[in-house]
Amino acid sequence: MKKAIKIGIAEDQEIFRKGLILLINSIPELKVIIEAENGLELLNKIENQPVDVVVLDYSMSLLNGIETCMEVKKKFPEVKVLLLSNYEDINLVKFAVKNGANGYLSKDDNFEEIPNAILHILEHPFYMNNRMAEVFVDAINSNNKALFTINSNSNKFNTTELAILELMCKSYNNHQIAETLHKSLRTIEKHKSNMLEKANVNNSLGLIVHAIKNKIVKI
Repeated sequence: MKKAIKIGIAEDQEIFRKGLILLINSIPELKVIIEAENGLELLNKIENQPVDVVVLDYSMSLLNGIETCMEVKKKFPEVKVLLLSNYEDINLVKFAVKNGANGYLSKDDNFEEIPNAILHILEHPFYMNNRMAEVFVDAINSNNKALFTINSNSNKFNTTELAILELMCKSYNNHQIAETLHKSLRTIEKHKSNMLEKANVNNSLGLIVHAIKNKIVKI
């Protein structure tokens, strides 16, 4: 029998926490082994009960979700972190990405989506649903002001790929990128395919998030 994926939860609202535990435990591959009311309690428990994934509420006493995420990544870098929040502030999303979170969901999203997000971050660098992804990408270059810089010294992508990445951050589609860089659409698609493979992600959002997490793009 396959070993269950071990989950830790830190959530200060007991009703939400208990409901979340029931939902996660209804998935055969998942098992909640730690529940905590705050980040500090979770960190103390992980010392004696190793987990694969932690699910963190952003608004907690003692240590909030971001602070707890940073401590988890410092002490247990292999543990994946899914952050839940009542807020859709894009600055919070960017802060989460930059500080090690592997996924972000609004509590206004479908409750049933949480187990899928947990399973996703075990195999991929980051999880964000389509609704939040649109908000995130749009905000990267809101009001036509560049909110990012490209690290031209990156050894992950070549010069052409960095140029493509910059235009992706401006929400250019493949046709617009090809026209701007004076290259064929097929060439752009080939470059993007190579970039997805290098970053081990499966879509444009995953590529942008990978670039932010690895400081190729700074926001």
